[in-house]
Amino acid sequence: MTSRFEKCVKKKLVKANKCLFVIRKLRNEGYSQDELDLLFRSLVLSQLTYGLSVIAASPPELTTIQNFLTRCYKRRYTSEQIDINTLLEQTDRIRKLFEKLCKQNNHPLREICPKIKEYTVKLRTQEAQWSSISTERFKNSFINRCIFRYNLALQL
Repeated sequence: MTSRFEKCVKKKLVKANKCLFVIRKLRNEGYSQDELDLLFRSLVLSQLTYGLSVIAASPPELTTIQNFLTRCYKRRYTSEQIDINTLLEQTDRIRKLFEKLCKQNNHPLREICPKIKEYTVKLRTQEAQWSSISTERFKNSFINRCIFRYNLALQL
């Protein structure tokens, strides 16, 4: 039985392999390793990092992506070893930075930030109670990583 994450990761790896074909052909044409690294980051890593915080809830899929990145390093598509956990922390840090930027009133990029929606959840004039889930996938989800690792509180 395949999970949705597995299908998503498989599609991403197929796209990334197509990009590796382009990089391989350009390497044969005589491109330098610096140019290949730039192409790898812009073509392949952009495919893999999009939605990475959601895929992180499934550790086997992270392992699959890490194995792919290790193969890319061994086959000299990139000159440096890339760790999937480091990428995950970078995306979490970028998210935290974006939230901080949106809260500052005098920041020059404040105008293009989306407006924070203010809403309350009320069912039958009582506050909604959030269910408590103790599965590993729930613990590794994006929002819980942000709350417990970076001490971010939800603003509802």
